[in-house]
Amino acid sequence: MRDFGQISYPKQEKVNHKRKRGIVVWSIFFLICASLTSLVAINLLGYHSSKVVTARYQMLRKEFKTNGLLIKDEEVTFASQSGRLELNVPEGTRLSAGNKILTIYNGQQKDELYNYKAGIVSYKIDGLETTLTIKSRDELTYKSFKELRSSISKVAENDIVNIGRPLFKIIDNFKIYLAVLLPQNKLISYETGDKVEIEFNNFEVRNFQGEIDMILPDKPQNVMIIKLDKFIPLFVKLRRAEVTVIKEKYYGLVLPKSALIRNKNQQLGVQVQGYVKNYFQEVEVKARIDNKVVVKGVLPGDKVLLN
Repeated sequence: MRDFGQISYPKQEKVNHKRKRGIVVWSIFFLICASLTSLVAINLLGYHSSKVVTARYQMLRKEFKTNGLLIKDEEVTFASQSGRLELNVPEGTRLSAGNKILTIYNGQQKDELYNYKAGIVSYKIDGLETTLTIKSRDELTYKSFKELRSSISKVAENDIVNIGRPLFKIIDNFKIYLAVLLPQNKLISYETGDKVEIEFNNFEVRNFQGEIDMILPDKPQNVMIIKLDKFIPLFVKLRRAEVTVIKEKYYGLVLPKSALIRNKNQQLGVQVQGYVKNYFQEVEVKARIDNKVVVKGVLPGDKVLLN
């Protein structure tokens, strides 16, 4: 006789076990597929993002950074006798010719010193006034440019000086030149008479217009002399400076040069990323500087494919 108090379900337990195993297998399979899909998506997005640029308005400049050396028209006056100084004109004053600049007192004797040319008064002498002159600017070489060193001498009120001491100089503020080192790979881009813009990199008053006065070929770098359009108070004491020489400036939609292609009709253009598909857009190149171009024909914000 059967015992109806105990019931066993061997078949149902086997079915449940198979069902659980199936769920685990499908879960693992789903995770693997999801991971692979994510990796593919990331790779594709990463690939395309690195091959697409956005057309934006930018300033493109043909330029190079270099060291500059100011060349001025300076006339130095030396002490005619020993004694104590009395300064009659403040530093940086712009004067016409014939003004009393300072007086030297020696006992009962005094010697009054005047300026014999118009210009700006400076009591700071750097020792280059007689070696680095406008008249001798065509004698500059790479070696002399690098080796020229200042030796500062400055006098003040009540200083005791010896005969022959440099006391003051008059700077012609209508004549100012800038000598710069011109790399060999830039030489072909510059000629005498070219207009350039100069930026003094470490000063608030930065931008000046200039004209190339002469180019002195040398090695390892050439020397280029630029005539500046104006003289500012900063130049009274400044001799050396880091500058940027700008030959050309363009403002427009800028793209990498590698974006340019030609279609089957040899038209120059770019491949633009569209909403549905990519399409060819003809462009006109307005300027080429290094590895970038200024183009006309695309719109700001267009996504452009690179080659």
